[in-house]
Amino acid sequence: MPPPRHSHDNHRTHGGAPPKPNQEVLSLILKAMIMTAITIFFFLFLGVAAILLLFATSALHSNSTASSNSPKALPLKDLKKLPRFRFSTKTKSETGAVQEFMRGLS
Repeated sequence: MPPPRHSHDNHRTHGGAPPKPNQEVLSLILKAMIMTAITIFFFLFLGVAAILLLFATSALHSNSTASSNSPKALPLKDLKKLPRFRFSTKTKSETGAVQEFMRGLS
């Protein structure tokens, strides 16, 4: 004599019934939680990578500026070859013009 069939055994024999609505809701919640965790980890690692890159570039930059001779600087002998301009002191006409201009502002 075969064993008696229970009501929950019917689902297995009919080729798999669709999931219960409660399981569908739990599945959606689980998917949302997993996607949220993946997104959080992505931005967390992105931030860490950005900070490490910032430190690496600042370390490289400080090493390059620590050198004694900058390639863009002119040697002293070339600086001495540049023309020198002498400016005379103010003349009376210049100081008078400045004083008139200042009177006009007040």
